[in-house]
Formats: sequence, C-alpha cells, structure tokens
Amino acid sequence: MFFCAFVSLFAGCDKEESPFEGSDAHILSFSLTTTDGVKYSASIDAGNILVTVPSGTSLSGASVEYDLCENASINPDPASISDWNSEYLFRVEAYNGGYESYRYSVKYTENVENETIVFTTQAEIDAFASSGTTIVNGSVIIGAEKEPASQYDTIKNVEALASLKEIGANLVIRGTYKGSNVDGLANLERAGGLYVGREDEKCPLEKGFDLSLPNLVSATDIIVVCDSVARISFPSLATVNNKFYVNSKSVEEIETGALQECLGDVTIEGKSQGSSSNSGTSVNQKLTELSFPALKTVYGNLSVNNIWSLSNADFPLLSEVKGSLSLTYLYGLKELELPSLRMTGGDMKITSNDAMVSFSAPLLKGAGSLSVASSGSSYINLTDIALGSIEEVNGNFSIKYGSMENLSFPKLRKIAGKLELSTFYFLETLSFGSLEECGELSITSIANVRELDFSKVVQTGAIALSGCTGLVRMNSPKIVTGNLSITNASANAEDMFLTEMTGLDTVRGTLRITAANFTEIEIPHIKSIGAFSHTSGTKLVALRLPDADTIGTLTLSNLTALTTFEAPVLRCTGSFSMSNLQKIENINVPLLESAGTLFKFYGGSSSSTASRSAVTKLDWFASLKKADRVEVRYCGNLTDFTGLSSLADNLSDESAWAVSGNRYNPTLADMKNGKYTMQ
Repeated sequence: MFFCAFVSLFAGCDKEESPFEGSDAHILSFSLTTTDGVKYSASIDAGNILVTVPSGTSLSGASVEYDLCENASINPDPASISDWNSEYLFRVEAYNGGYESYRYSVKYTENVENETIVFTTQAEIDAFASSGTTIVNGSVIIGAEKEPASQYDTIKNVEALASLKEIGANLVIRGTYKGSNVDGLANLERAGGLYVGREDEKCPLEKGFDLSLPNLVSATDIIVVCDSVARISFPSLATVNNKFYVNSKSVEEIETGALQECLGDVTIEGKSQGSSSNSGTSVNQKLTELSFPALKTVYGNLSVNNIWSLSNADFPLLSEVKGSLSLTYLYGLKELELPSLRMTGGDMKITSNDAMVSFSAPLLKGAGSLSVASSGSSYINLTDIALGSIEEVNGNFSIKYGSMENLSFPKLRKIAGKLELSTFYFLETLSFGSLEECGELSITSIANVRELDFSKVVQTGAIALSGCTGLVRMNSPKIVTGNLSITNASANAEDMFLTEMTGLDTVRGTLRITAANFTEIEIPHIKSIGAFSHTSGTKLVALRLPDADTIGTLTLSNLTALTTFEAPVLRCTGSFSMSNLQKIENINVPLLESAGTLFKFYGGSSSSTASRSAVTKLDWFASLKKADRVEVRYCGNLTDFTGLSSLADNLSDESAWAVSGNRYNPTLADMKNGKYTMQ
C-alpha cells in the first residue's frame, strides 16, 4: 500500500495535482536551434506553439528539442521536419488514448532604423545587408547628389537591400544610380513616397530602366519623371494615398493590376518634362497598352495625355473620378469605353484623339463639364457616342467634329454652362428630349438637321446659331437673358431662309442677324428685345419684326438696299437709330410712342451722300411723343417734318434738337410755331 501511494504521488505531468492515469497530452517545452547555433525557445499557450525570431532569420535545417508528458507521443515527429519556416499542426496523444492538438507558427520581429539613410557608394549599400534592417522610419536615398569621383564608388545594384520591407518616409532614386533596375527592393511592401525625379525635374537613369517593385502594397506618392524608364511594374499596389504621377516619353509598360483607389491624382503624361513642343521627338510613342483593371475611385484628377501610339486604354471598374478626367492627344486610340464610370466631379475632356471612332460611358450620370472633340474639322472619325444615362453637367457640354447621323441624350436634364455642338456634316437628328436647364446654346455647322426642340428649357443665357443652313425651326426657350445670334443663310439663293425661333418671347441682350445674301428677313414671335442691330447688307430689301413691342436699342445702318422696315406693334425703344438707309420708302411703326434717350434718323452717311436719300417726309413717326434727344441729318430731299410735331412739342431744350444737312432744317422754335414744312 505504501508503494502504490508513492507511485501515485510522482507519476504524471503534475505530480501534486494529477494522479498518474496516462491521460495528459501536453507539450511541456519546445525550442529550435538554427544552423548557425542560435537557439530560440517557443511560447506554448492554448494549443499554439509560437517561435519568435528576428526578421530575415532562416529556420531551414534547424534542429528541434521538445518535452512531452510521460508516455505521451506526438505526430508528426518533429525530428522529421527540416524546414521550420512554415506552419505545422501536431497531435499529442496521451497514454490512455486521449489527445490534444498544437499549431506551430513563426513570428518575425522587425529590425527598425529610425533615421534617414543616404547611400552614396556601392560599399555602403553592400554593408547594409549585415544590419538585417527591415523598417526605415526615415527616408532611403539611393545615389549621390553628384557623380562620384571614382567609378568604384558608383552604385550599380541594390541587391543588399533585400531585407527592406517598409520605408516610413520616401524612397528616392537619384540620377547618379547606374543600375538597370531595383530588383534588390523586391521585398519592399510600403513606402511613404517613391521618387524617381520630381514633377519639375527629370531623373537621368540608364536607358531601358526597369522600375519593378513586385510586393509594394501601398505608397503615399509615386512620382516617376524619367525619359529612360522602359518598364514600371507595381503588381501588388492597392492604394496610393496621394499622387501617382508618371512622365516619360520612353516608358513601354505600366503595370498596376491591383490598384483600387488613389486618394489624389493619377497622371500618365507622355510629353517630355519641361517641353512645350508636341513634336514626335518630345512625346511618348512607345506605350501602346494602358490598363488599370482594378481601379475604382480616383479622389483627385485622372489624366492620360500625349501618348501618341496608345491603342488601348482600359479602365473597366472605374466608377468615380472626384476631380477632372482628361484623356487627350492619344492619336492611336480608336475606341474608348468607360463601362462603369458614373460620375466625374470636375471637367471631363476627351479631346484631340483624332483616330477615335467611338466613345462610350453608358452609366455616366454627371460631370463637372464634358468635352468630346478631335483636333479639328480635318478629323471627323467619331461615329458613335454613347452617353445614354447622363443627367447633369455642371459646366459646359461640348461635342465637336463627328460623323454620326443621329445623336441623342435622352436623360440629360441640366447643363449649367454652355451647350456647344459643332461640325457634324452628316447629322440628321439631334435630340435633347429631357433638357430643362441650359446656360447657353451654341450650334455651328450642322447643315442637315431640320428641327431642334429646346422648348422645355424656360430660360437660357444666350443662343448662337451659325452655319445651320438646314435648320428650319427651333422650338426655343421662352427667354434669352443674353444675346441671340443667327448666321445661317443658305449658300443657295433659292433655299435661303431664316430659322424660325418658335416659343421665344424675350431676348434681353442683343438680337443679331448676319445674313448677307438675304433680300427679306422676318423675325416672328419675339416680343421684347434688349437690342436689335443690323448694320450692313447690300441685298436686304425688307426687314420685319411683326411681334416686337419693346426694343431697348434699335440700330439699323448701312443697309443700302433696304426699302421696308416693319414693326407694327412696337411701342417703345430705349433708343432709335437709322442711318444711311438711302432707299428707305416705308417705315411701319404706327404705335411707336417713345424712342428713349435718342431718336436718330440719317438719310445718308454724310453731307456728301445726303442727296441720295429718297426721304421727303417723316410721317412714319406721327405717334412718336417722347425722346430725350433728336438728330435728323443728311436727308437731302427732306422738306416735311410734320411727323415729328408731337415729339417736338415735348422738347424744351434747343440743344436736344439737332437738325442739319437736310433740304429743310427747322429749329425747335420753328417746330413749336408749326413751321413743319419748307415754305
């Protein structure tokens, strides 16, 4: 009995707490000794065996030591394992058949350097390897500011920097670095910034330079300004916290397959840094493919410019650019599709891509402004624009130089700035069926469109029509707060007409018609005009404003063939001026009561042409009662002022009556005394 009690006291793993029953399945201790003799003991807790070693330590070939509870066994046998860099799962079985599981893993501690490190020689680079440094909280600068005096000192490779995983500040590669790549930085995962040159300074590296960082996951800035770099590869880069900027005329490949977001700008610029020329020698003609397959959001601007040979620009997941989007001078690009893009906060410029046949952004709902155009009317390859979802443009909306036959924006409700459409030689239908707000309208050289409908737009700032020789009718906004300009006479005299502006009631600015070949002009519907000016034309015979009742400033001059002017419901003007209308025979303004600040009527342009004026009397103005000043001159055959009698009665200042150069020149006193005709 004494013997049994003795055995039970000391048997098992914990002799004071557990009588020996063969039920314990624990690992009591575990350690590894590396091939260079360094021993690392593991911590054992809750089924985990954790060995902590400095980063960069290799546990391949390490020998193992361990202790188990009495009569317990372990599977697999640790002695059979030679590579302890990986994780393993062990099963410890007790004497009575019970078991416990243990997971083995390795934790690497980092070797941190807090200061900035500047490498000026190859020897300094090579010496770094022995430090085992994995994190530099400062910057890492590779290359001296000036070329080393000795070629022996020149840095030609960075293989000794393989332990680096993180740079807290910036990685700077100077132009004195003579390596062809940075393969030694393959393990770098994070950097505050990567600088190869600066935005205002080019870095002269070796030609064909390969800038590849395969494990770089995040960076604050990536700035590459170098005409020697041929390849840029960041396949693991997921986030750029500020700016991604590449300016190179030699880069042939840019790989950013994992980049999902950039919190600043993304810029790919092909024009040589500092160059103002767009010649072939100063721009990139080597990059043919550009893909950002995972990029979803750019919080700044997205810009790809001056890549002349680019034939494919791929942004399949790009949904939002909070700043501006610019894709310009991509002369090889025939098709551009932005299938996921829904919004740009700033300007959207798709311009000077002269080979472009189609542009599609089918989900785009809004933009700060939008411009789609080639370099000029010599390049009208664009046959298809798909913007079927666009609803709002907060700036200008401009599309120029297209060869399509139909163009429609069915959901577009608002254009805060100017709608500008120009040079569509084959366009037959143009539709803005939902447009309710538009800052200005400018339509130029759209010869085959017969009718336009902007009737849902209540008010616009200005309308300019030019070269729209087939445009018979525009269902217009009711109010134009600025100017209305129409220059669209047909070249064929038999087809000449003036676009009818149906629905337009008020033009608060200037209504200007430029139609040198017209013999008659009639502008119906418009009731109120801020200023009407027609100041040249040798063929215009008749001018009619049938619905105008108010005109701020009326100016007609140098219309040497004009015989008829009609404004039958016109009641008042801010000023009324007619000069050098030598053949005028009929002025129909029966309701005109006030001419405002000035009533001016010159038969010729000077005393030398006064005799050519056919006017003999001014009965047309019999209803006119008010004007601050009256000027009647150069009417060589005018003898009867009866038509201005009521106007003269309301004048009291002789200086406000300026009558001279006519056949009869009564004074204001003469008029008040009834001397209206020459005796």
